[in-house]
Amino acid sequence: MTTLSRRGRRTGPPGEPRRIAYAYIAPAFVIYGVFVLVPLLHAVYLSMFDWNGITQGTWVGLANYAQVLQDPLIQ
Repeated sequence: MTTLSRRGRRTGPPGEPRRIAYAYIAPAFVIYGVFVLVPLLHAVYLSMFDWNGITQGTWVGLANYAQVLQDPLIQ
C-alpha cells in the first residue's frame, strides 16, 4: 500500500515502481537491440575482412581502418 510522505511523495515497497518501469521498456530495448545493435555489430565484424563481396574474405583486423586514416583524399 502506498502512502504519502511528509513532502508529498508516494512511498511504497522499495523498488516496485522501477521493476514495473523496466518491464514496460524491456520490449523496446529488445527490439532496438535486434534491429539496430545486432546489424551494427555485424557490420563492424565484416569491416575487419578484406572481401570483395563474392569470394571468401581474409581477416585483416584493423588494417582497413588504418588504410582509411592514411588515405590522402580523406584527410
